[in-house]
Amino acid sequence: MTRRSSPRPSSMGRRQIAGFDEENVHTGWRRVYATFQRSGQSAAAKRRTRRRERTEAKRELRRTIERDEA
Repeated sequence: MTRRSSPRPSSMGRRQIAGFDEENVHTGWRRVYATFQRSGQSAAAKRRTRRRERTEAKRELRRTIERDEA
């Protein structure tokens, strides 16, 4: 069984990583680094990733709507 960095299907592509902590928390490295051994640290990094993804999706949606209206 292989692990993916994203719960999304493979057809949607891989998750875009913006920061060092995001890269480590979405891969197996979170078990190695002491940063993520404290409770809530990996969850906080994943929340930041999801929040950034939602913001980017909203921005892209607004661009397509504005382009279609013009």
